[in-house]
Amino acid sequence: MNRLLCLLPEVSLKVQFLALYFSAYIFLCFKFLKHNEYADDVQGHISEKPAKVPEKISNANLDLEAVSKWSILNSLFANPKKCQAILIGSSKALSKVDFASLPKLTICGSEIIWQPVVKNLGLFMDQHLRWDAHVSHVCRIVYFKFRSLNRFKKFLSPKVKLRIVKTLILPIIDYCNVVYTSISVNLQARINRLINSCVRFVVGKSKFDHISEERKKLGIANWQLRSKLHLGHLIYRVNESKQPAYLFNKLVHFEHVYDTRGNDLFVLPARKTVLFSKSFSCLAPELWNSLPEGLRMSKSIGIFKNKLESYLNNGMT
Repeated sequence: MNRLLCLLPEVSLKVQFLALYFSAYIFLCFKFLKHNEYADDVQGHISEKPAKVPEKISNANLDLEAVSKWSILNSLFANPKKCQAILIGSSKALSKVDFASLPKLTICGSEIIWQPVVKNLGLFMDQHLRWDAHVSHVCRIVYFKFRSLNRFKKFLSPKVKLRIVKTLILPIIDYCNVVYTSISVNLQARINRLINSCVRFVVGKSKFDHISEERKKLGIANWQLRSKLHLGHLIYRVNESKQPAYLFNKLVHFEHVYDTRGNDLFVLPARKTVLFSKSFSCLAPELWNSLPEGLRMSKSIGIFKNKLESYLNNGMT
């Protein structure tokens, strides 16, 4: 299967409230594309087999034309320069697509060029969802910040440096990590090196010193643990609030006639492709079902966070 992901324009308005008010009605423009809205950003997407991609692009153009007309009618500006388009799929599926013969994807009379990598709400997505581009972007930002901070590390106490790391560095590393939880071992190692740099900055160690004990004392988890923690938090919130709907609908509970102990478990879908096995639909039920019942039945998100962190730190025993 191949996914056509077309990122539609940001609404250019001086007053944010008006942008939110008008964009609430943009869903009326979409007849062929599925879409998600994030403040004044809109994302349209559609899935289809490679042979039917040209047909789906033609349908997408009809929706984009409707967006253009809707923007003009409401005195808004759909900025083609901020629009991005990408085809996402396996190497085998993408090899069957002749990009030279594809219909042009247009909005407001301007062509949207197909890109190998696009930036989606701060997350860099490539055609195969391997996440090399995003991890490289995160590394560049973090190392740049460390170059600035290292000038002052001799004048700051470990307590202050730990607070700086937790407020300025770790949020960059953690941003959207639930989206790319199942990255390759090499990419995981690169992110773990960033986390180790955070520990060395706080305790004043060189890059050749071992810092495993210091990392435990500071309570800074490695990449694998951090991503599982955040994925667990997301599952709990989605399951409790039933929002957002496009994620909640992917969590399917087992149907029981009687009130049994497994009522809160999710159905594990069949894994047909490697890409699908790395999706929320597969990873979320797998993690949730592996947790003890007492943890899953936590009364609040605060209690769940503490129990989950303790459980994962103890090696999921």
